[in-house]
Amino acid sequence: MVQLQNADRLNMVIDFGYQGMSEEDENGVSFLTFVSKFKARGGPWQLSLQNLIELAGNNQAGTEIYIVRHRPQSDWDEIQNAKIGKQIYKIIRVDTDPYRNPTAYDRVTLSKVIKNG
Repeated sequence: MVQLQNADRLNMVIDFGYQGMSEEDENGVSFLTFVSKFKARGGPWQLSLQNLIELAGNNQAGTEIYIVRHRPQSDWDEIQNAKIGKQIYKIIRVDTDPYRNPTAYDRVTLSKVIKNG
């Protein structure tokens, strides 16, 4: 979805995966943990004014957008979450690039997961 000539803006590692149940703790309570499927170098992405209006119309104004090197659509099938540092995000949308060339990148729209307690 994005053609990028220079990969200098890919300055962070984004861990993609899903949330799975962990083993029970000492109290017999199991909880969700992040299960990694793959990591990719990525960077923040700015949207055009038209894209910002579309996101605001979908009540997704609080989202963050990143780009990562293009991957096949099958890699994204089981992916539900992303982790940057210690923060976990829910994946709202993945716009994959239809081409497989060195300048092809996928655009990933994320929303912060806020834990209570």
